[in-house]
Amino acid sequence: VFFADSFPNMQSVLVETETPPTTDSGKVRIKFINLMPNVPSVDFYRGAELLKADIKYKESTEFFDTWAGTANYVVKENGSATNLHTPRSIAPAAGRIYVFLCRGYKGGTGALVPHSSAVIIQ
Repeated sequence: VFFADSFPNMQSVLVETETPPTTDSGKVRIKFINLMPNVPSVDFYRGAELLKADIKYKESTEFFDTWAGTANYVVKENGSATNLHTPRSIAPAAGRIYVFLCRGYKGGTGALVPHSSAVIIQ
């Protein structure tokens, strides 16, 4: 269970994270969730590489594989070239399984600033 929005509008989002088989050597398996309430749809990038596009608010992708190792992950509003947040350096380890998510508010400041995070599932 993940939570979207802020009090008093907080909503729970149930996401299936059934663990898929381990990935190939040198890769990680990722599921991405959009938890930004004022952005209807986002695109998820690893550096300049578009990993997944048009992820709607409170929806998630299926698990997919990408390269392990340190990279800058960023989210953009669907179809836009502008980052919604400062790129986040994350170092997923090969063979692991993660849920990445974006949260905060477009234009938010302080605790509401948009950002991406990763949670290790396995």
